[in-house]
Amino acid sequence: LLFFIKSALPFLQKNKEVKIVCTGCNFTKSEIKFFQELHIANRVQAKFVSTEELSGLYSNALCYAFPSLSEGFGLPILEAFSCGCPVLLSNKTCFPEIGGDAAFYFNEHNGHSDISEKLDYIFNMTEGERLKTKDKGYERLTQFSWEKSATEYAQVYKSLL
Repeated sequence: LLFFIKSALPFLQKNKEVKIVCTGCNFTKSEIKFFQELHIANRVQAKFVSTEELSGLYSNALCYAFPSLSEGFGLPILEAFSCGCPVLLSNKTCFPEIGGDAAFYFNEHNGHSDISEKLDYIFNMTEGERLKTKDKGYERLTQFSWEKSATEYAQVYKSLL
């Protein structure tokens, strides 16, 4: 979270109306202090939300950012796609395989990233670009299903026998 906030700070300073909502956690005292030092504590909030509330957040968000640099899979990416929400991901780990050309990717090197520039691009997209991004997300979503995963696993197991 702190990596994301530090990286997004130039964007946040330029766009005072933008807020960050983190779901499923509470902030630590050190995180709250960090936000206060940056003068953004009133724009960053932690929430526990229901499935319906989460869908509403995705549907109304500028984007869903998943800044993890080490993940096995990201189900929230698919949730965001299903709500028509643009997705911003690390270009490392498994994320490019999940997001394909439907997601936006940030580069990270030695603790520095271009998250702020990517957020700026997403923030300034035209309505047409937003619709195209939504459509790509919906299309990408069709590549994933429990049935498809089960079939692919069965094929792998059969090939090993």
